[in-house]
Amino acid sequence: MNNFFNVYFEYKGFAVNIVSSTIHTHGGGKCLKGSQVSLIIPIDGVDYVAGAGFGDLPFSAMPIVPKDNSPIIHDMNGDFHAIYVNDYLFYVRKMEKDNDNN
Repeated sequence: MNNFFNVYFEYKGFAVNIVSSTIHTHGGGKCLKGSQVSLIIPIDGVDYVAGAGFGDLPFSAMPIVPKDNSPIIHDMNGDFHAIYVNDYLFYVRKMEKDNDNN
């Protein structure tokens, strides 16, 4: 699916960066490190994450920004945010109902 979206976004004129990703679950489980794919699409100086393979991400655009500026994206799949940890790492988090916004 991500290959389809990559071609679609490029056809529409967007630059697309394909990055490896790792899924961590709330229970402490995770997939093989780097075995998943995410798409990073820069728009007007802000990077947005897109990924079709996780099956649980929001349908809206999700900007990747520093933690202090990270908006919560409300979606039928839950509440999410994407934060930069450093220049090479970002997290997408699904917020737990009883969790603070860490």
